[in-house]
Formats: sequence, C-alpha cells, structure tokens
Amino acid sequence: MRKFMRSTLPTRCAAARGRNSARRGAMARGFSLVEILVVVAIIILLVGIGVAVSGAMQQRALAQQTKLALAELRAIASEYQTVTGSSFTYTSNTFNATDAASITKFTEAAYEVPSCQPMFDRLHRDGMTSGAPASGGFRINDAWDNAVQYRSSSDGSVARKSDQPFFASAGADGKWGDVNGSSQDQADATDNIYSLDVQ
Repeated sequence: MRKFMRSTLPTRCAAARGRNSARRGAMARGFSLVEILVVVAIIILLVGIGVAVSGAMQQRALAQQTKLALAELRAIASEYQTVTGSSFTYTSNTFNATDAASITKFTEAAYEVPSCQPMFDRLHRDGMTSGAPASGGFRINDAWDNAVQYRSSSDGSVARKSDQPFFASAGADGKWGDVNGSSQDQADATDNIYSLDVQ
C-alpha cells in the first residue's frame, strides 16, 4: 500500500498544482483597458439614445395635451355660439407671443354662459389655465405655458384659411412665424398647433 501511495502522490499533487495555477492566471488577468473602454462607450451610447427618445416622447405628449385643450376650447366656442346665437368676435391682425388679450376676452365672455363653466373647470383641472376660472377673464395656456390665442377668422398667416373662429398655440418654440413669410418665419410656424386641425 505504501508503494502505491508513493507512486500516485506526486501525480495527484502535480495535478492539484496545475489546477490552482490555472485559477490564479485567470484571476490575475482581469479585463484589459480596451475592454473596459468598449463597455463604457456602449453604456454612454445607450444612455444618449434613451435621453433622445424620452425627450421626443415628452414633446409629443405635450403637443397632444395642447391639442386636447384646443379641442376643449373649440367645444366651448361652439357651446357659446349655440347659446348666444353668434360667435365671439375679437379683432387682432397678428399672432403675438405676449398677447393674452384675445383668449382673456374670449374666456371673459364665454364664462358668463353657465353651460361653458364646467368645460373651463376641466381645463383648469388639467393645469391649462393661468389662475382659477372666474368671471372677468383668465388666460388659457398651452402645455409649454404660452398663452393660447383666439382668432375670429384666419388672417392668412396660418396654413388653412377659415372664416370660423379658431384657437392656436405657438408650439414648443413659442414662436408664431408665418407660413407665407421668410424661411425662418416658415420654420417658426412648423410646430404651431391650430384647433382647425384638431379632430
């Protein structure tokens, strides 16, 4: 038996030493600098794509929220016209980013119609008003917190002509532009949202 142990013992120890040295070599090797840089670059790329996609999704959601508010305003204007027998008229020649008078005058008149008040309250609950609805007029904002504009008819600066009252938002950039103006004016008008186009 001793003879057998002497003959197999060196073989067993050598095999064990080989396994241990293989483990130590794999652990000591680790990751190279190039491998780490590749992983970091992939992570940065994925984060960049995620940020870009989420920003675009957020802008689409804000545009949709504004379209819903404009549709609600169109329903209010229709209700106002049904009850009073005429549409609200307010004359202003141009869209102006700082002009909240058109929407304030409209809300002042339409809020006097009792059947319009619950519709204004819905806009207020959705965060689309500047101040609580009350008689005396208040401002309606788009999702980017710019004043919505009211027009009795199209003045030609919008893509579609209309002799019907409509509401408009300057969109994300807050610039109205003009579809018939310079290339910069046309670019500014591309993100405008009109109740004429909202279904």
